[in-house]
Amino acid sequence: AAGIPYEMGLIKNRYVGRTFIQPSQSLREQGVKMKLSPVRGVVEGKRVIMVDDSIVRGTTSRRIVRMLKDAGAKEVHVVISSPPIKNPCFYGIDTSKKEELIASSKS
Repeated sequence: AAGIPYEMGLIKNRYVGRTFIQPSQSLREQGVKMKLSPVRGVVEGKRVIMVDDSIVRGTTSRRIVRMLKDAGAKEVHVVISSPPIKNPCFYGIDTSKKEELIASSKS
């Protein structure tokens, strides 16, 4: 109803798993690079809104914003639909340190 066009500005490689659960930062960054590819013809010169279900460390979001800007996006706005993850989880998800969680230092 807002009249904002919806297009897929990223192509996802379905063979790459969830990146935020990788045990090291370098593996997480490598996973994001392999997982997503921007579509220059869709994002170039546009103001882009990126919607994600959650943000844990911010690795994926930072990398996607950089990729979209490198592909020519004029602006990139990030919208997260879940509450902030401010505390570690010790039950299977690799978020053992509070300092690693991007929302832990935000109000």
